[in-house]
Amino acid sequence: MSAIFALANQKGGVAKTTTTGVLAAGLKKQGFSVLTIDCDPQGNLSMSVAAENQDSATMYEVMKGTVSAREAIQHTPSCDIIPANTILAGIEQELHNVGKEMTLREKLRDEQTGVAEEYDYILIDCPPSLGLLTVNALTAADYLLIPTMAE
Repeated sequence: MSAIFALANQKGGVAKTTTTGVLAAGLKKQGFSVLTIDCDPQGNLSMSVAAENQDSATMYEVMKGTVSAREAIQHTPSCDIIPANTILAGIEQELHNVGKEMTLREKLRDEQTGVAEEYDYILIDCPPSLGLLTVNALTAADYLLIPTMAE
């Protein structure tokens, strides 16, 4: 079973995405299998690893249930990633089911289509808010990293 980390902070510009990318690279360099998940509609993590996020499956489709987490994974030279783009911003209005805050957890841990058993580490990059995407990341995670800027 993967160790799943959410990197979250309601404040923007505190290096959540940078920390996610650097941590993934460091773990991969040490020989661990790492999946990164871009839960931020800005898609900066996806762009930083050169993931295709326009014509392929993204976190939006995973959250909607139209593709499995496994089907959305892209293998880039930097890391494996489930990418995001701006369409993901609309997911909060589209998920109306009871338990919607558990959607990502269920998708990652599903016995048939989940990926939690396939990676040593899963790192989830969160948006700078405490909306549905961040809550989903927090419920899916075993651990929480809160990047902050030193002052």
